[in-house]
Amino acid sequence: MRPLTSQDPRAVGPYRTLARLGAGGMGVVYLARSAGGALAAVKVIRAEHADDPGFRARFRREAEAAARITGPWVVPVLGADTGGREPWLATAFVAGPSLAEVVGAGGALPTATVRALGSRLAEALMAVHEAGLVHRDVKPGNVLLALDGPRLIDFGIARHEGATALTTTGAVIGTPGYLAPEQALAGLPGPPGDVFSLGCVLGYAATGRPPFGAGGGAGALYRTIHEEPDLAGVESGLLPLITACLAKDPAARPAASRVRDALAAEAPGGPGRVRDPREYPGRRGAPDPREHPRTPPAPDLWQPPAGLPALIAERSAAVLALPDPEPLPATLGPAGEGTASGPARRRLLTAGAAGAVLLAGGSTATWIALRGRGEGAGGPSAGSGEPLTYTIGLHADLGGPGRATGLAHRRGAQLAVTDHNARPDAAFRLALRAEDDAGDPAKALRTAARLAADPGVIAVVGPTGRLLREDLVQRYETERLATVVVAAGSTTAESGTGLHLCVTRPFDDVLATGLIGYLTRTRPATRILLVEDAADPVSAKETGGAFRDAVPAGATLLEHPLVRGNAGFGAVARKAVTSGADAVVLGGGDA
Repeated sequence: MRPLTSQDPRAVGPYRTLARLGAGGMGVVYLARSAGGALAAVKVIRAEHADDPGFRARFRREAEAAARITGPWVVPVLGADTGGREPWLATAFVAGPSLAEVVGAGGALPTATVRALGSRLAEALMAVHEAGLVHRDVKPGNVLLALDGPRLIDFGIARHEGATALTTTGAVIGTPGYLAPEQALAGLPGPPGDVFSLGCVLGYAATGRPPFGAGGGAGALYRTIHEEPDLAGVESGLLPLITACLAKDPAARPAASRVRDALAAEAPGGPGRVRDPREYPGRRGAPDPREHPRTPPAPDLWQPPAGLPALIAERSAAVLALPDPEPLPATLGPAGEGTASGPARRRLLTAGAAGAVLLAGGSTATWIALRGRGEGAGGPSAGSGEPLTYTIGLHADLGGPGRATGLAHRRGAQLAVTDHNARPDAAFRLALRAEDDAGDPAKALRTAARLAADPGVIAVVGPTGRLLREDLVQRYETERLATVVVAAGSTTAESGTGLHLCVTRPFDDVLATGLIGYLTRTRPATRILLVEDAADPVSAKETGGAFRDAVPAGATLLEHPLVRGNAGFGAVARKAVTSGADAVVLGGGDA
């Protein structure tokens, strides 16, 4: 981060600038804060580019397309203004360093980390390509590392597949050393070009040097077109995949989905071997989504590079230590969008929630304070000397079959609100509005409608049922209302939907994977007692089957069935002690 200069704007749309994050030929990227208190990276396009009507039209189309890209490894677009003198695009801010910084400081990454990195970046490119875009500048500097995985950033030169160039004919767009041969020859880019760039990034991460040499410029372009990549030092299991990605002929490269599959699959030939994408049929074409569902690989595969947690914590602290900007005028933005109306306030606050969730997803101890000045909040107005009050909605089953869980949510939320309001230094107050859906799907939709219609509600906890239904996710997403789900074990919503949705625990179908990863890496266990509770046969079967199929290396699995009716926990405790178990896994939903 660098301090703002006298020439830098103090406000960009609804955002107040805090510092410079970087600058390039297209514009300047600022760290900024919304009226809701969320941090964002705001890229402002230089006026000379914006003066070109063709550029502005393409920027508008691309900003709209980028806003539709969703996925866990793509930094979400929070907002844009394509009609101003200097157009801008805001994305969620990630406090992590770039891949270039990490490799530059510490050298090549372990093979397991490179494999997880590639799988997630391929997943991100799948989302980009499905939106009809080509990124065109996949490079180590555009990959940020959070504690839970990488994030692909910078859609500043992204474009529709087959669209005309942003600059004059014959211009090369991208970064020499990481762009594909067809891009180096100023040809039309396409998804295979992004795959080539991904291969360069993986080669860099695995060896600590660019595959086509250092120095960039014309030399790197020449080597990219005419010479083979230098992949000496790449682990043999990864070599066929990276080599396939770096094929000179775009038609010979695998699609991003095939790269993801090859990295995620455990192919014959021993653990850790990555399947050559040529082993998959139809590697060029777009995969059938029924055959290749877009599901990320197991989250426990990602191993943060050494020193990353401390670096993220340091950067998060530096960001939070920045001085607060002056309050935004209530009339900023186009007419009807920057006033104290409910929809405009909701748009700012929920975009902020997405950024806060992204930071939390990197496991950083980051607190994003709400800093609105009367924009739809309840309580006293700004200038009265009294703190503002923000309302948290609770969508719960308080009178139906899930009453016990719903009441637990309400008690916990009330305690949290009371604890916050008791702080003498609290900058604002919180209130809780609880709505009961009685576990009825029809009532649940009406409950969601009531909470969404209340302009004072800035976020919702719930619904509290075991199943998170797609229609509820869509209802809150339509209102861009931040939704925090705690208890759901499964969902009918598609993966990646709900930009403003935060699910705080894995769903049941992937929970066992997380448990195995925990007992393998975080708290290694040598004697594991597996308890399958017949009172919850679905969870018992899923957990038990997963552990029997993938017993952690070097561990002994002991089993103890638990009869229906919650009887026998005393016997379980005795067996855990007498058998010398150092871990007990309960397959069942009874806490």
